[in-house]
Amino acid sequence: PFVLLGALIFKLFGVGQLQTQLPNLIYLGLLCAVLLVTFRRFFGMTTALLAMALLLSSPSIVQYGLRGYGELPTLFFGLAALSIVTWPGPWHIHTLRRCLFAGAFVGLALATKVVGIVQVATVGFVLLCRVFAESNSTPRGFIRSSSGFAAGLMIPLFLVELWRLLWMGTAGYRAWWKFMWTSIMAQSGATPRDPQGILSAKVAHHFQILSTEVGLGHFAMMAAIVMPLVALAFAYFSGYT
Repeated sequence: PFVLLGALIFKLFGVGQLQTQLPNLIYLGLLCAVLLVTFRRFFGMTTALLAMALLLSSPSIVQYGLRGYGELPTLFFGLAALSIVTWPGPWHIHTLRRCLFAGAFVGLALATKVVGIVQVATVGFVLLCRVFAESNSTPRGFIRSSSGFAAGLMIPLFLVELWRLLWMGTAGYRAWWKFMWTSIMAQSGATPRDPQGILSAKVAHHFQILSTEVGLGHFAMMAAIVMPLVALAFAYFSGYT
């Protein structure tokens, strides 16, 4: 989706510095809009503006948000899907439509970057929680919601892969996926670059990279990871006690 938007912009307006940044700027605007609308609905306008300010002031937002990377589009699609499945109100109204759209958005997130599979798992888990939390939940409703979500997920993935196959041809498509699969397995750690590396060393290494990217010390970074989980647990228990 990110590459196709960039190609369309180049086709319409030519190639230049502004045209190169325009896809990222569009997705940044969409991400801010979804963030603002969602947080305003849940927490109010003040919190929504604060969340948007934190997003725009995030470390490396310029590097990964305005230089042709797919992080912002993936975040936009994932947050849009999450807002659909968590939006307050009766769940039984337009259930299938909501599940289809949520699945389509996470499908676009995955089609943009493979790391979007994390958002597929997250949105899918939240959807299951939402379905089971409803007082009128039934096995038929669970199957209906899950099937709608799965169908929505597969539609954009099928269309993107079909376009890639037609564009590259069979041989090119197979070579591309062979290269991508090797890269995915290596970057995820499933195929270790260092055969002697152990899990604890990998965790420490990636934690060090995260701390450096965000610009926080180790204790501050650990607090930044743990505090949202503590706040969520506190909000949950205070809401049901």
